Amino acid sequence: MSPKHQGPKSGKKDAPRSQVQPGHSKGKPAPHNQKQSQSAGRPHTRDHSKQNSKPSPLSPQEYLVEGQSSVLEYVRFRPDSVLEIYANAQATDDLARTLKSLQFVSKISDIAALKESFNVSSPVAAKVNLKALELQAFEKRIESRTKDLVLVLDHLEDPRNLGAIVRSAGFFGVREIIVPDRRQVFITQSAVATAQGGFAVCDLVVVPNLVRFAEKMKKESAYWVIGADMDGEHFSKLTNEYAKVLLVVGSEGSGMSRMMREACDRIAMIPGKPGALESLNVSVAAGILLSAFSASTASL
Repeated sequence: MSPKHQGPKSGKKDAPRSQVQPGHSKGKPAPHNQKQSQSAGRPHTRDHSKQNSKPSPLSPQEYLVEGQSSVLEYVRFRPDSVLEIYANAQATDDLARTLKSLQFVSKISDIAALKESFNVSSPVAAKVNLKALELQAFEKRIESRTKDLVLVLDHLEDPRNLGAIVRSAGFFGVREIIVPDRRQVFITQSAVATAQGGFAVCDLVVVPNLVRFAEKMKKESAYWVIGADMDGEHFSKLTNEYAKVLLVVGSEGSGMSRMMREACDRIAMIPGKPGALESLNVSVAAGILLSAFSASTASL
């Protein structure tokens, strides 16, 4: 790993990133039968077909979205993802008028048919196609951005936390969330349901290595990396310092990894009250920091 970039010391005004020279660069045994005897001495291999059957986050998958407001988020911001829209008799006319006003042409199917396969409680629902964004497409997107806030999730595990974070990110104008390709939750039905319309405006971008990604963004795109941790500076001191920020939030149990923390230029802390609880849920903490940093960086 290349040497760690040295962030500016407290009390000194930071130069723009572009003016700084960064320094950083067990299977079960086979039964004892004749076939086993004949194959004695051959190396035992496992069948990985089931283990590797998990779909790639880059492959489009179908998800269910419930609630008229959530469905309309996809119609407005990601219309190509909408496969089919459903409603009950009471909601159909109003929904049809709204879709017409948005110039979105779609048949509205009876939601009773959907209830045969799904546990649907809302009068309006839709099937949507979602997948992660290619890294190359992300890099192309940010080429012309002079202000930006990109969220990085360091091995998040709970799909409901992912969904809640995506919802907050979408609300505060963040358009991309970076995640690692291993030990990380991707788009799931639970995440989509919790995010409501969040995935209509916010993309997941999957990278092989978060630390290398962060170092590249520093060197090539002039981003500053701000990590969230209890041992850091009050976040309010950092929110207006940088125009382009990678905001890193750690996992539910252990927070940021050591190497990810070392790649950060600054560490932001959310202070609590003395004698109160020591920590926040990761999705709540992410929401607070997104609100604080988005005022000066979000790229809408």
